[in-house]
Amino acid sequence: MERINGYIEFDGRIQRIDSIEDLKQIVNELGKSLADLTEKELKELTEKYLSDGYKDDCGCSYSENQLWVAVKASNQYKVQKGTIAIHRSAFYFDNKYRVKGRYGQEQIENILLPQSLIAIGQKAFRYNIFKNIEIPDSVQYIGDEAFMDCDNWESERLALPADLRFMGTRTFKNCSKIKAVVFNDKIKIIHSMAFQNCTSLEWVYIPNTVEEIGSGIFDGCVNLKHIFIPIGSREQFEGFFPFDKDKLTEIEKTKLK
Repeated sequence: MERINGYIEFDGRIQRIDSIEDLKQIVNELGKSLADLTEKELKELTEKYLSDGYKDDCGCSYSENQLWVAVKASNQYKVQKGTIAIHRSAFYFDNKYRVKGRYGQEQIENILLPQSLIAIGQKAFRYNIFKNIEIPDSVQYIGDEAFMDCDNWESERLALPADLRFMGTRTFKNCSKIKAVVFNDKIKIIHSMAFQNCTSLEWVYIPNTVEEIGSGIFDGCVNLKHIFIPIGSREQFEGFFPFDKDKLTEIEKTKLK
């Protein structure tokens, strides 16, 4: 079980939190499970103002079990267990113009994310140079441009988190080495241009649980051959992809190579 070790104020009282299960129990007492958090609520979790907190030995700032600011202390970093959200621009680094993020963040090659994580904010990892990063199955929300321009990211098959429900605009834009993407069965919304200019992308699988797909999510994906979808869902996906009907291919998920 993941450890959190902190306190939360709710319903007029302060309660100690020792694990992600404690957090779920509190949310359930309020009448809502973590699985029921809306896209807006998850986004707000990555953008809320955090005043008090602490820095770890690497100089990275945490507050309320959220990673607020990450700075480069080495080429590798392990996000603390119990962290539930990574704030917007936490690891942001503008490699093109050699501009550091607001708080001096730099590029990082290796990073480990904890299984307690449920939300990744806007531009959280933009321009970083890791070749691969495992996004935990617990993540429900990935914000706009979160991994945009991470063009060193190599992935023969990017399996997105099992609990992922919401993917923002241009989330993986310009990740030019990703070859395949698999969405799992809880995805609800994929916003516009999510994979724009992923020039090595050859195929993607999207389940019929998806409720909304924005425009141009595969614009510039010049090697995209197949948009794999569940058997019997072609009519649904022709509405999502009116300009890519020829790429729609019905398949059983278990037969994906």
